[in-house]
Amino acid sequence: MIQILFRRNFFSNNYFNFQSKEYNSIYPKTVNKNHLRLAIDSKFSNFDLRTLRMDFSLLKELVNEMEDFSSQTHSNSLDDFRNWLNTKAYERENPKHLFKKYELTVNDLENEICKQILLLNRFAKQMIRKGLQNYPQLANEEFTYLYRLADYDSLTKMQLVEKNGHEKQTGIEIIKRLLKYGLIEEFADKEDKRSTRVKVTKSGLDLFKKSSTQVTEVAKILSADLSDEEKKILLKTLKKLNEFHFNVYHEHKNSSFEDLGKLLPQKRK
Repeated sequence: MIQILFRRNFFSNNYFNFQSKEYNSIYPKTVNKNHLRLAIDSKFSNFDLRTLRMDFSLLKELVNEMEDFSSQTHSNSLDDFRNWLNTKAYERENPKHLFKKYELTVNDLENEICKQILLLNRFAKQMIRKGLQNYPQLANEEFTYLYRLADYDSLTKMQLVEKNGHEKQTGIEIIKRLLKYGLIEEFADKEDKRSTRVKVTKSGLDLFKKSSTQVTEVAKILSADLSDEEKKILLKTLKKLNEFHFNVYHEHKNSSFEDLGKLLPQKRK
């Protein structure tokens, strides 16, 4: 009976009430069907109305979630409800819970920043590969090398590697692939016979121009739905981080881990 009432009310009205005595006593409030549909789709993908005849626990959890959402946010937006559910799930997976479990003393803020940077790096690589799938020669790190080199008449191989923040061996392998694809060419450095310089070929420049629109679209997606002001704040913060690590990369490459820690202001340790 409750299944029939649920189906009839859910698909014919914007709101529905649970009709059973059990749910009238527990949940007298109306529930927005959009929130229920969203929660079923995004959180309870295995939801089956037939289970209502046997177990109310899933539906009870769902109603609790919606009531908490409404009381905390006073919002009726589907996107807000989705984000709210995602935030709750994320907080449950926060590393600080793991450290607390094992009674470890850590800096929660710095650990969380580290986690976010690592995750964003992985998401960015996936998005770049997807965005540049029509340009397989650029689908990994190659596009950053080509785009960086397009800014200059030429660079030595090590200059190009260092401008991309890579270890020597990793960078040289990327340069080899670009040479193989005919996107760059190498030639002897007239001033330093020990060095080899590289520059973008006509084919490389053509590919750079063709792919630039797609790269811009990738950048837009990676920036998500941040406002212009949020983007400016994020960019300023990221630049500050990169300035620190650029200095570490170039000036302290052979320093010990303990010595790198000494580069931080004492009050921030």
